[in-house]
Amino acid sequence: MDFDMDAFKVVFSNALLFLLVFGIAGTVDTSDFKRQFRNKTGIFVGLGCQFFVMPFMGFVCCKLFNLPNHHGIILLVVTSSPGGSFSNWWCSLFNTDLSLSVAMTTASTFAGMGMLPLNLAVYITAVFGESVAVDWGSLLLSVAIVISGITCGLGASHKLPDWRSKFNIVGTVSGLSMIIFSLCMMFFPGEEADDETDDEAVEVPWTFYIAVALPCVLGILISMAISSFPCFSLSKPERSAVCVECCFQNIAIAQVVAISMYKGPKAASALRVPFFYGAVEVAVVGLFCFCAWKANWTFAPRTDPFWKVVSENYQEVAHVHRKRNWSVAHIQYAMDADSSNDDGALDSQLEAPMHPEDTTKKAGNELERSSSYESSHGGVEEGKKGGSETTPAEAVRTSSVVSAASISSKGGSVSM
Repeated sequence: MDFDMDAFKVVFSNALLFLLVFGIAGTVDTSDFKRQFRNKTGIFVGLGCQFFVMPFMGFVCCKLFNLPNHHGIILLVVTSSPGGSFSNWWCSLFNTDLSLSVAMTTASTFAGMGMLPLNLAVYITAVFGESVAVDWGSLLLSVAIVISGITCGLGASHKLPDWRSKFNIVGTVSGLSMIIFSLCMMFFPGEEADDETDDEAVEVPWTFYIAVALPCVLGILISMAISSFPCFSLSKPERSAVCVECCFQNIAIAQVVAISMYKGPKAASALRVPFFYGAVEVAVVGLFCFCAWKANWTFAPRTDPFWKVVSENYQEVAHVHRKRNWSVAHIQYAMDADSSNDDGALDSQLEAPMHPEDTTKKAGNELERSSSYESSHGGVEEGKKGGSETTPAEAVRTSSVVSAASISSKGGSVSM
């Protein structure tokens, strides 16, 4: 009995894909949904960018640059597959809003079971129509494996919460194995099974690189613009998390689809799409996160040294903001004040709430001035009448808390 190498490649790559997706889904804390989904606005904005903006960018590039089917289909798979827990690592490294990033990863894991096949069916048909024969069997097999991996991973995480670290190891090892296997396929493609010409598969024009890189660049710019709309009231660290989640894609799914659908040099050429996109997204996301830190779009003060920003955890800042329910302007003022302070870090801002007059100067909210002053003044007078003396520090603290509450009552608060 002859050994079927093509069948082995398909089975082995799909097995690695299942273990990868299973490992990623197995790290999701299913018992913590309520806390993770507190910021509904941020999650919905992020999901909209992931499942509508990115696939549409892939569609536009396929049409604009007239990509051949083995490049276009794989690019659509890339832009339709959110990146999983790797995007969480970037948000953690540069101290954007990690809790929002984790919540978006959890939500996209569930939404991907329906949105991934839907987007592929819509856009592949829209780009290629009936003129190109698409191996829907191989494509849908990979999609089914993704869905089954997510389902099994979530079930395992719920039943075996103590094993989540082990599931993460399984996903990491499978992902690395998938990269190595795909590299071998790309550099040692073997012979193609059919008699089709390989000229189109081997030759890659310069427009290929623009077409593959453009969705990542446009995705991060468009998501930055959408998340900055005033109606969403997202803080700058939240916007940074949305941008990272939007453009960081799971290229392993596209690698498996390329191996399953194509053979020989055409498979090797198709594998260039996820590998080049992966290199672009690392460069683009890394540059964006660095610029976001310098622009004060993260929780790490821009005056801190770079080594400290990437090695220390600033997420406690987000925890304090959530606990106090500060407004977007209040959060940004505390971050700006810390970044311009040469002496101290954010501890001084967290220990002592802002004076209400400083808040109005930074936020430009005159209504907040009057409500804060009246509340603090009333509190001091009541303290004197009751025989207990209120210190100026306590009055400032009371006025700031009431100030934050007044903003919240006017719809200016943000849950993070």
